[in-house]
Amino acid sequence: MSNNRLDSSKEAKLSELNQRKLKRKAELKVLTCSIEEINQELIQIEAEHAAIQNTRVALLALPTEVTCLIFQFALGYHVPRHSEPFFEITASHVCSQWRTISLAYPRLWRRVCYVGPKIFLRDLDRLDAYLQRSVPQGLELWLDFRKTHIDDEEALLEKTLEHVERWKFFSVFAAEEDSLAHLLHEIEHVCAPNLEHFAFSCEVLGFPRSYDLVKNLDPTIFTNGAPKLQSVILDCSSVACLPSLSNITTLRLEIPHAGTVFAFPWSTFQHILALPWLENLSLFGHIFYSPEPSSTGQITMTKLKHLRSEYGGMPQLLPRLRAPLLQTITIQNHNFLDCAGASSEPYVFPSLKSVTLINITVDTSSGEWYFAQMTESATEILISEEASSLAIFSLLQNSEELLKIFYWSKVKVLTCNFEIMEADDHGAFLQFAKSRCKNDLVVRIFDRLDRQWRRDFSPEYDVFTEACNIEIMDVEDNPFSQLWPPGEHSFEHFHDNEDPFDIKPY
Repeated sequence: MSNNRLDSSKEAKLSELNQRKLKRKAELKVLTCSIEEINQELIQIEAEHAAIQNTRVALLALPTEVTCLIFQFALGYHVPRHSEPFFEITASHVCSQWRTISLAYPRLWRRVCYVGPKIFLRDLDRLDAYLQRSVPQGLELWLDFRKTHIDDEEALLEKTLEHVERWKFFSVFAAEEDSLAHLLHEIEHVCAPNLEHFAFSCEVLGFPRSYDLVKNLDPTIFTNGAPKLQSVILDCSSVACLPSLSNITTLRLEIPHAGTVFAFPWSTFQHILALPWLENLSLFGHIFYSPEPSSTGQITMTKLKHLRSEYGGMPQLLPRLRAPLLQTITIQNHNFLDCAGASSEPYVFPSLKSVTLINITVDTSSGEWYFAQMTESATEILISEEASSLAIFSLLQNSEELLKIFYWSKVKVLTCNFEIMEADDHGAFLQFAKSRCKNDLVVRIFDRLDRQWRRDFSPEYDVFTEACNIEIMDVEDNPFSQLWPPGEHSFEHFHDNEDPFDIKPY
């Protein structure tokens, strides 16, 4: 059996090495502590140095109230908010002075935007921090749960419910039927005394075709009251979560995703059209089952100011609509049919200012002519088509039946978004401009179309500029992509903040 013991000299060497090791570790610990102390002292020195230097920075010498106003103004440039870092986070990390001011300024933290998931506990802590820092301000909540686990979603929602009396704007976006059922349960009997805007999209595909949900407009959420609610956005798979609509002024009903089969029956949609305070109505998709035009009576909407419709049957109801305050109409992806059953004398919307037509097709000249008569009061026409020959006014100008009939006589601004200006349409444009020379007509086009027109049809372009004023539009100030309703606070949209009526320049 071999002897594994070391001889005495090696044992002594190991003992010496261990002692040296322990000594060096002790020295290292002392040095580490010393380095930490030095680092802390350096941080303090740098802070004091920066504080003295900052006394020369005019921005940091402003009164706290002025700094808060600057924060509030800058915050406006970060709406809509779908990517980090958010302004309030950035501002609170610039320097200690700004951090102190920002953390004590509740208005800076009233907009809570959750675009998770990340790390759940961190998300929950962050949400709680916003909720506490924003007291007593009204809350603007934007909660995107489309990729969040249902359990985490429930916890985050329950945290916000602790502050329901402060809800001002409340937008929730989910992607599961369980989310729909959970939200309905959580806010069914809630009272939201300060809620002004509610948006909910569940994106449930193939939602059951059950009219039990919409036989009337009785609220299924906030049943204990939401007296200040004025604006509602719903996709039709989420219509089970229906707040009281009795006081609303703005309503958006949309079917944004393929596969949804839900729609309002006509009997229920009539109640929507009869809402007493409704000023702004936007419909995207086949929202309701259209009745036979000949069987529809007169529809009176005394408060309506702004109307948008894409697909669906609303444009076919225009001949029956009486809206004395209507100012803007936007119609997209629609086919003007023959106005069978309409009154022989069209109702002219007396307050109408602007008409926007996007990708419109026409079956008969009577349909386009009837629409032109109804919108005779308009002073601005906006048209977006792939080719100029498809524009409704080109069809009107080139119609032999309507050749001698004057329409849109008050138009002062014609805004066009075409990919192609076709040679045969120059005459129609020129005739339209010449017949309205007393209006000082302005034709607005994007730079791309202007360059194509100048390049391919230079003589015609020169003649056209003599008949009217041509204005080149800025892509960044696209008139086909504006806030809606006009002049209102832009409530954030739920399709990744894409308004389905926004049109990009060709």
